[in-house]
Amino acid sequence: MLLLIIFVLIAAVPPKKVRGKAKNEKLRRLVKAGGPVSLTFDRQVTFTPVGKSRDMFSREVGLYMWRTVPFDKMGWDNVEQHYKDAVMNHLGENFNLDEVERDYEAKNLKGGMRTVLMKRYSDRKHEARQLFDREGGYDDLERARAYHPVDIPYENWLRTIEGFQQQNYIKKSKACKQVREKQQFPYRGGTSSYGSTAYKNVMFYNLDWVPTYAKTHTDNQGNWVDPVAEQNYDFVNGLFQTPSFLSQLNNYLASQGKGKGKSNDYDSDDLYDRESEED
Repeated sequence: MLLLIIFVLIAAVPPKKVRGKAKNEKLRRLVKAGGPVSLTFDRQVTFTPVGKSRDMFSREVGLYMWRTVPFDKMGWDNVEQHYKDAVMNHLGENFNLDEVERDYEAKNLKGGMRTVLMKRYSDRKHEARQLFDREGGYDDLERARAYHPVDIPYENWLRTIEGFQQQNYIKKSKACKQVREKQQFPYRGGTSSYGSTAYKNVMFYNLDWVPTYAKTHTDNQGNWVDPVAEQNYDFVNGLFQTPSFLSQLNNYLASQGKGKGKSNDYDSDDLYDRESEED
């Protein structure tokens, strides 16, 4: 009788609601309405996808990797080819990759897409590590192996745990933790990279790259999140007010075949912060 009561109580609990962003519902609607979505790229420096299509692309990469790829390798480049092929085939069903292949800058654009794949694999592996630590970690491997994360195939979870026990991974993980602890200040630009956020601000709000940095490093009242962030802004903003610097920048861009540029022609995801993506 007690078991029956418990079962009824569990069944009565409504399922946890998942945000549309986490399910990438906007991408689903766009694909259903018009087929694979075209990607927009930064063609000045990084050649990575930017804007709203980049957000959907990055999110879809993370979702699909979580459900299909074990995180036992030291980086995306070392993942078995059949997993890579599966990811790219899935992305080809949702994004117009044929359009990328036909582009005259296809090599650079595909390199930019690879950058996103590498980043998302690293992000997802870090999330798996957090679950591993929470569920026993190195102190209780039996408990960690018994745990089964949502949406990860159990076999992939066991392979991921094996990867966490490799000495080269443990050594690199410790080094990365030390780097993260040295982060000077938080980034308030949401889940998009600084480069993608700046691109959208230029396109939709006519907000230049440097003011975007201020926007993503201040709170709702306009207060800087950290004095170092304010110092960085003052320094870079001062550079863009200096004719000699602008002349050097334009000469550099011209030498790279980018044409003349002002501040919004210079873009780097790692100029100040690493990208922070969440699903």
